[in-house]
Amino acid sequence: SIAARSSPRHRILRGALIVLFGVSVLSLAGRTYLRNVVWGNPVALWREAADLAPNHWIPHLLLGESLHGTHRHAGPNEEYATARTLEPHAPFAYQKLALCLIETNRYDEAAATFERLRVVAPDSNEINVGLGGVALAAGRTDEARQYLNQALEKDPRSIPARQALALLAETQIRDWSEALRLCREIQRLAPQTIGNDDCIRRNQARVAK
Repeated sequence: SIAARSSPRHRILRGALIVLFGVSVLSLAGRTYLRNVVWGNPVALWREAADLAPNHWIPHLLLGESLHGTHRHAGPNEEYATARTLEPHAPFAYQKLALCLIETNRYDEAAATFERLRVVAPDSNEINVGLGGVALAAGRTDEARQYLNQALEKDPRSIPARQALALLAETQIRDWSEALRLCREIQRLAPQTIGNDDCIRRNQARVAK
């Protein structure tokens, strides 16, 4: 329902999943100019770039990103899928496509997107994190925890796995102490992590009550 989608709990979940699956796009080779172009130009710019370089995956990825910023879904899905086909080893396109599918409640397709990543990059930790994020969005708490713990076992310093586990604790089981513990771990490991200070403040206030 519209009311459910606008609830504070849903907004926290959606916002955190956007961070989990979306921020990595802007880390492409550390190119600051990409941020400026994506945020400062219209969809038409990247559509033209994709038309001029139809076999290069980055214009399609960034066209999808621009379309997604207009709250569309069919267009981004198509462009992210094209980027994934052109560069099957880049996790960015899988993450962004999965996010679009999650936002339209197509959870099985989102999970299948990460299973396709497993085919080309079986050792990628983004697979377990991604599948955990999909299960979390679908409300499958036990399945989400299993995938995310597997991600932490594989990479004990994984920030995305901790973010998703904190999100699970906060939005699904409402264990404020666990969410706070995980966000404090993130603070120690990566103090500049986007949104983590807010997580600490929110859950400190809840624990103190």
